[in-house]
Amino acid sequence: MGDNEQSSQGRVMTKQSKKKTKQNFPEQKDVLERQLRDREELFCQGKVQGKTHYEAYLNAGYKANNKVTASNLASRLLKNDRIQARLAVLRAEAAERYKVTPDNIFMRTGSILNADMRNYMTWGPNGVTLKPSSELTPEQSAAVEEVTETVTKDGGTVKIKLHSKTKAIELGAKILKMVSDKPDPLGEVTLKIVYDKPKKANGD
Repeated sequence: MGDNEQSSQGRVMTKQSKKKTKQNFPEQKDVLERQLRDREELFCQGKVQGKTHYEAYLNAGYKANNKVTASNLASRLLKNDRIQARLAVLRAEAAERYKVTPDNIFMRTGSILNADMRNYMTWGPNGVTLKPSSELTPEQSAAVEEVTETVTKDGGTVKIKLHSKTKAIELGAKILKMVSDKPDPLGEVTLKIVYDKPKKANGD
């Protein structure tokens, strides 16, 4: 076989090799885009489930050196129109699934804030007595997080735990726009006091 023939075959093989490589690029791009979409979906799911920025970001498979960096990157991701559109759909689906309405939110938040232990038990010199659950109103029942009973050979204990009033205050403050809209890197809540400035009397 002559040199020209070998050189010709070499050029053909090189072109074929390049052609195969080019054919792989679209497949690799599709895989990369699919992985990106999967991460975005997991990120959106995490946010709807109540995770903080950095928790949702890291749980979705994104990488970051620390929490602050993850929170900043998550904040940037949340500005994406595609992410915002997906979050809107997921939140609407969750609201429909759990029958969440503004009235329900206010009712349950108010139930927690106004909960009084005297509505659930009585206590005095003769000990503590829980009231029957049948005597509780729907609002009072909504404030109860859990009731546990421990039975031992020497007796037992019954514990009742109400939902956190602090969290209810934070939620109510968010609904009433008393919470700063500026995102906090670590998911902390900053309250701002809103009030009407007194008008000055004439002549002051």
